[in-house]
Amino acid sequence: MSSRTLNFALLLGSLALPAPCRAQTKIPPFKGTSLAGTSVTLPADPGPALLIVGFSRKSTDDATLWGKRARVADASLPVYTLPLLADAPKLLRGMILHAMRGEAPPAVQPRFVPILDHVEEWKKAVGYDSPDAIYILLIDPGGAIRWRMEGPATDSAIAEMLRQARTIPG
Repeated sequence: MSSRTLNFALLLGSLALPAPCRAQTKIPPFKGTSLAGTSVTLPADPGPALLIVGFSRKSTDDATLWGKRARVADASLPVYTLPLLADAPKLLRGMILHAMRGEAPPAVQPRFVPILDHVEEWKKAVGYDSPDAIYILLIDPGGAIRWRMEGPATDSAIAEMLRQARTIPG
């Protein structure tokens, strides 16, 4: 191999990008307490369920919009909002939960369940890329992730989510 060929091969090798992290195919074990004070275990529904997972306060507006649009698009689809609080200092969690209860309408509080553990597993499940993004998972009754996306509730995203939900038995 000539030095010119070797240099070219080394240059190409240095330009190679790492493969993206593969997301999990199933949600982590989950049991939590909703803002309404009820115990929630996921998966819990006989059909598909939509999980809206946020990792920071900055994802709140997108999470709210996803929840509203998904409930309007299909009132029979269970929609769970899962904000991650595991990274918040334990002394502040009570205040954060109190503020969330004040902001979340009573009708959605039974399915508004903060994540307090298994952070790394949730990051893998959603294909975590940014703390400020909103992550959407559509799961089947066994907890398998059948569809996922990151980002706002656009018309095309809602339409695709509904199309995917119709393919899940239940």
